[in-house]
Amino acid sequence: MAYLAYLVCLVLMLPAFGLTLFVSALLLFAAGPRDGWSVLIQVLAFFGAGIEDPLRYGWRILAFFAVLGFVLGAGAIAPLRIPAFYGLAVVGASCALFCLYAAAQQDRYNVINALIVLSPSFVGMAACLWCAAKFRV
Repeated sequence: MAYLAYLVCLVLMLPAFGLTLFVSALLLFAAGPRDGWSVLIQVLAFFGAGIEDPLRYGWRILAFFAVLGFVLGAGAIAPLRIPAFYGLAVVGASCALFCLYAAAQQDRYNVINALIVLSPSFVGMAACLWCAAKFRV
């Protein structure tokens, strides 16, 4: 039951993660070829080296999938259950704050739109905190 609650909270956080990724990519793209595009290309090259030479740099791709697997499976590990809920709430809150800050740089209508888009994530943050209190051993 706790793992299902963790997965539901993770799914509710997807708008915050997706919007943060989108805003970050737009900010990097708008920075221009010297400052922004090169960062995007360097990130792709960091993982692309693991495809080109897997014996030397394959650990990068394995580390990425290990982190992804840990994020998806942390709610299933009993000793990590409570920290996983709190950690998910903290990461979701920081993503939402970044999005709201970026929206506030433009105008108040963008803040309202961001609040509408991030509303499932706010519900997910509250659910994470509630589940952490409920499943405390």
